[in-house]
Amino acid sequence: MTEQLHVSVSFSPAVGFISAASYEMPRSLTARSPDRLRRRIGVAFLLRWGKAGPVAVRLDLDAAAQAEAEWRAMSAR
Repeated sequence: MTEQLHVSVSFSPAVGFISAASYEMPRSLTARSPDRLRRRIGVAFLLRWGKAGPVAVRLDLDAAAQAEAEWRAMSAR
């Protein structure tokens, strides 16, 4: 069974994408891209809980993070 993990994410121009701390992830993580942040969260979750198996990480982007992700997608074209 795939483990589901929902993480709130915001954006800061100085740092990049920032995950919010929660019970599953007691500290926030940062990354320059949403994809890299998703991978870092997945690895940290597996290391913390020691569960072997697939983890589905869903990033819930706030308005600033959503705008930045859309801007990056449009500028990459």
